[in-house]
Amino acid sequence: MTGQKQGWMDRCIVLTPTASWGDWVNRLSAAAERHNFKLVVFHDDCQEESGPGDNRIFLTSNAKFIQPSPMAHVALIVVDAQTAAPQTSVMTGAQGRDAVVDASRLLVETLLTPASCVVTDGSLASAGRQVELFPGFSIEAPEPATLEAQSDLDRASAAAFEVYRYGLPSAGATFDWSHHLFLYDPRRRDQRVEIQQLDMTGGPRSLVHGPDMILPPGEWEVTAQFSMDQAGSAHRLRIEWGIGDDFTSFDATPAREGVFKLTISHLFESVGPVELRIKLTEGCMGGYFEFHGASLKLLRAGSFARPLSSGSQDIPQVMAVAAFPQ
Repeated sequence: MTGQKQGWMDRCIVLTPTASWGDWVNRLSAAAERHNFKLVVFHDDCQEESGPGDNRIFLTSNAKFIQPSPMAHVALIVVDAQTAAPQTSVMTGAQGRDAVVDASRLLVETLLTPASCVVTDGSLASAGRQVELFPGFSIEAPEPATLEAQSDLDRASAAAFEVYRYGLPSAGATFDWSHHLFLYDPRRRDQRVEIQQLDMTGGPRSLVHGPDMILPPGEWEVTAQFSMDQAGSAHRLRIEWGIGDDFTSFDATPAREGVFKLTISHLFESVGPVELRIKLTEGCMGGYFEFHGASLKLLRAGSFARPLSSGSQDIPQVMAVAAFPQ
């Protein structure tokens, strides 16, 4: 769980970025007034201090800014997660992939925060839209908001964040990472129709890496799909999955043209930007590589002290799933 400063706030709400942010704030403000509270909205370290008979409710989009007292009521509101990235861009000014990465951090760190109440799309669907955030303090949740004219990146982040519909995912949860979330070798970018279609000609280098998003701790399995032609398939690839220098890796040489899948798992014991990296390990005179995105599965939730087994069931595999027409 995320660390929290021992503080003085008696009532805290963390509302992650959502297209319905304004509606939530308006309803929380009206409810606070009805209950003789004052809603204080802040987006950085709050410098105010407590006083006797404090009747304030502190609301922020970032869990690291709350300073709950030992007996504080803390409510987390993580709804409309599919709109988190574009709304993060609106609220912070971050653009493109930076907004997606920032949104993933806000979602995960919020859900890892100790709380007395957690509101998600799943809980609203099962318990109704009347929500008691603190004892005696209730509001009716606004309806989910929608975004018009979404970009490919917005749609990709929406699919990735669907996993948080019910809060932190449990073992067995799956979701997809579109190829739009990743970064690619920039060579000959202006000559490519699709950014993920790569001319392999050149020296050893990373062909694709990313998406640098944040995942909850646990053992995560990633399955990526890619295509190679005959010339490209003769060269060795290195696949890495982890955070920075803490990763699991293996080498593979497909040795024939086709569409291939790779599956690799890694135990994430900390919260940080995770990467899938597919590298060309040797010089290449020709050939192409095309990345089709990845799917993820949470094998085990939480933190684990024991290392991964070295048994055969944990050895990553590369499998051909279809061949190109001859």
